[in-house]
Amino acid sequence: LGKYATASKYLEEALMIWRTGGDKHGTARALISFAWVALRSGSYPLARARLEKALAISRELGDTRSIGFELAGLGEVALRQGNYRVATQLVEESLELRRGLGNKWGIGVSLGILGWIAMREENWDRAMALLGESLEVRQEIGDLSGSAWCLERLAAVVEARGQTEKAVRLLGAGSGLRASIRSVIDPSDTPAYESKIRSWRARLGKEQFVATWDEGRALTLEQAVDYALER
Repeated sequence: LGKYATASKYLEEALMIWRTGGDKHGTARALISFAWVALRSGSYPLARARLEKALAISRELGDTRSIGFELAGLGEVALRQGNYRVATQLVEESLELRRGLGNKWGIGVSLGILGWIAMREENWDRAMALLGESLEVRQEIGDLSGSAWCLERLAAVVEARGQTEKAVRLLGAGSGLRASIRSVIDPSDTPAYESKIRSWRARLGKEQFVATWDEGRALTLEQAVDYALER
């Protein structure tokens, strides 16, 4: 629920316990969790350092599932820092590993990050294809938070194509999904999210914006996916 400071405190304690006990699997898991909190809070150098340490341990242990997670995390760090070439290489490697494992949750995550990279590069067709595939995977496995994440980014893609009303409906649909599971926007993403809302409200006018947003919030996940992908 976004209580990252509390999570960091407990993770520090867990990391110390695993390290003291010489448990490499536990240490790697704690480092991954710590990196996730740092990434979501916008502490990118710390997230990268934790993920690189975890990746070294996972490679030593031959833990392919964890390697896929760590590569994707490092890719997201590179994305957020504007290094799209490195981000793409890391995430594509993670996707290959996750496809090999049949890890659908991981596949959905890696596809989503690749779609986000395409957004940053303003390659809207590639972004739509990758985010759409990610959304379908996440719908299939019932990942509501991940589905909301995809809808929010697909909203930006369709807005870039001049479809502001559709963008607002998709953003509203994502908001509705998050509300149903008490999921929050990551602190590192909140400024951009709020900026989009202000911009699109100004473009449509307050009354039309609210009405369109509410239409999106009323959509079921299946309806939202069909609407986003024009099925």
